[in-house]
Amino acid sequence: MKLVALVVAATAAACGTHEARKQPLPPDRAAELLHERVWLDHAPKRPTERFHLVLFDEGGGGIRQHRTVWKGDFELFFHEVDGGELEFVLPASGTTMRSAFRIVPARGPDGADFKLVIDHPPTGPREFYGWPLEGGSADAWLARHYGAGGE
Repeated sequence: MKLVALVVAATAAACGTHEARKQPLPPDRAAELLHERVWLDHAPKRPTERFHLVLFDEGGGGIRQHRTVWKGDFELFFHEVDGGELEFVLPASGTTMRSAFRIVPARGPDGADFKLVIDHPPTGPREFYGWPLEGGSADAWLARHYGAGGE
């Protein structure tokens, strides 16, 4: 009986840690990908479902949104990448903070190809899935991918 329990536990552990065993990208490659992706905490199943989105631009700006496909709340921020750390400056609250981050290859929902993990995010969730932005705006990307129907 103990042998069966050990085999089941080992199998479950091996299946459950496949994502965790993937190595994070080197910091310079992670910094590049940070700016080339739209990052969502999850893929919405309908246009009215709320989700978190974060975008980082190459110039050091960014936006965090809690939204549906068609409307939501936002906060602008500044960021700087320093190796495996992100420094966030949130002008609205006057907050500045640093957090380790990593980007890991991951098969996420709806074709997401990377996962961004921010150990101590200033706001919102700590894990996001990334999709290539494909040029244009994040709003246009969301409408193309998840905008079937309206609110």
